Amino acid sequence: MREITITRSDTGKERKIKLRSLKRREIRELKDYGFSYLGCIPNMETAQDAVDKSLDMILTEKDQTFLDECDNKQAKDLWSELLKETYGDPAEEKNLETTTDGTLTEKE
Repeated sequence: MREITITRSDTGKERKIKLRSLKRREIRELKDYGFSYLGCIPNMETAQDAVDKSLDMILTEKDQTFLDECDNKQAKDLWSELLKETYGDPAEEKNLETTTDGTLTEKE
């Protein structure tokens, strides 16, 4: 789970939003918007719905209301973090080493 801080540019008000990864069931529900178990690649016709539907699944009503008053960049950044939480972040994974049993551990 990630905690993301979103700031409204007009008021400077901040809100901490907890992001969890999408569940397999939710990914299946989002397949028409470009989601699969391996990643998310929406097309131009489904991109807006892919963002809206996925954020609707994980955000509380209060978080959604706050985000609706933020700049679009904030929503895009939040969606990007949701994808990292759901599918992994290559930048984070490159800092991991495998052990002899194949599991990953963080480098010191």
